[in-house]
Amino acid sequence: MYRRVIVFVLLVVFALSLAACSGSQATGQTGDVIDDPEGAQVSAKTIDTEKLLSTPLKQETQQITSKAENKQPESEGIINKSGLSKPIKSSGDTITIYTNGQYLIGSPGFLYAKKLFQKKYPDKIIKVKQGSSKVIGGYDKEVNKKIMAGDKDFDIFFTSYPSSHLRNKTYYDLSDYTSLVSALKKMQSGIGKNCTYKNTVFGVPFDIAVLSWQLNENLAKKLGITVPEGSWTLDQFYDLAKKARKDSDGDGKADTYLAEVGSRTPLILNVIDQYNAMHLDIFNKKASYNNAQFIEILKLLKKLYSEDLLRELKPGEKWVRDDKNALLWHRRETGYDGLGRNRRIVYYPFIQGSKSYPFEISYFIMNKNSQNKELAAEFMQLHLSSYSKRLSPSIEQYYKENDAADKSAFIKGGGAPTKKNMDLFDNLINYGKVTLQDEDMLVTVFDRIDDYIEGKISAEEAVKKIEQKAKMIFNGR
Repeated sequence: MYRRVIVFVLLVVFALSLAACSGSQATGQTGDVIDDPEGAQVSAKTIDTEKLLSTPLKQETQQITSKAENKQPESEGIINKSGLSKPIKSSGDTITIYTNGQYLIGSPGFLYAKKLFQKKYPDKIIKVKQGSSKVIGGYDKEVNKKIMAGDKDFDIFFTSYPSSHLRNKTYYDLSDYTSLVSALKKMQSGIGKNCTYKNTVFGVPFDIAVLSWQLNENLAKKLGITVPEGSWTLDQFYDLAKKARKDSDGDGKADTYLAEVGSRTPLILNVIDQYNAMHLDIFNKKASYNNAQFIEILKLLKKLYSEDLLRELKPGEKWVRDDKNALLWHRRETGYDGLGRNRRIVYYPFIQGSKSYPFEISYFIMNKNSQNKELAAEFMQLHLSSYSKRLSPSIEQYYKENDAADKSAFIKGGGAPTKKNMDLFDNLINYGKVTLQDEDMLVTVFDRIDDYIEGKISAEEAVKKIEQKAKMIFNGR
């Protein structure tokens, strides 16, 4: 258990560290459903909090509300549900948001949405409550238990793993809030698809992130290596890893690598997400891991380390950002801000049969028992309105609309975003998929793959243990 907690902590730390140092601000292909599993780790943004909160509000609050809403005097505490003919009174002056950690509380995006809300409703209060569970998967179980028991003490909850809330129907369908849905539609289509389940809008994105690589173009030129422009396979990744091992300083020892030190966690997580999108269905209690395809994937991952093609940090070794001897650097993009002209973005490799690219969304979901649904929906609208401006359809529109942008992010990213990089980012989201899976299941799969790579168990043992865990989880429901 101790080891599993450590692994989980490393996953969270990895996600947050990537976001903090990525140089950017800020994770369904069919119709209106996401058919399979996972949420996302939250990201840190490069917006300066003080600068953000000092930004003039301009017309944001007027832009996202209907004319009928604007006609209602705030002093009466009346809020319209868009699409309804009559105003509905909110039952209180406070909306409470339930979360599992400090990140939400200090997030610039949340603070800015809170400021917009309190500007529009100066007599209303936003409170944040933190969950008490510290065990893996415990927070979402805690939230579900509270809601299923009829808890009305919070109105919105934060989650990176929405699957259990969809299964237990502890969310409130937001489909009837037409202005909220309209704000969602202003973002890339892939985002709306991944906020929808069985024709219901179960939540809105608090944060969105896409994992990718940035090419070290100086090293690529020096080694004479060409990296694929579009999608590529895990086998191609392995072949390129062999080519990237070169002696760059003439001392007789290979000192260059395809990916920077510490690549194992993001690479394995990406593989898990892609595989689970095809072979894990938690709603119908189906899983397939004990098969030849998954075993071959594990064997290929192990070869990357057993053949010294990728490596992890050694004891006492410090991680170096943008290592000059690594061909690919980790990036976690949450908007256009980091996609500058000096950056060549590279996809993560695809596994055989995968038709979607994993990306991450952490969600705001409404408690179905909330007594302040109209007010909670209003906060969600304000949050979406400000967030969507970071994902405008063009850089000109971005500059025009996003008065909250931290323009210094463009300097870190090598200048304003290029059309090519913006199109790539849009493509990753529009054809991407949030894999719905349990936090506990994700850590289990990661653990067993890591055990195999470290030589503690065989590939066959690893897949058997993973499938056994899946059955245990299914049978426990």
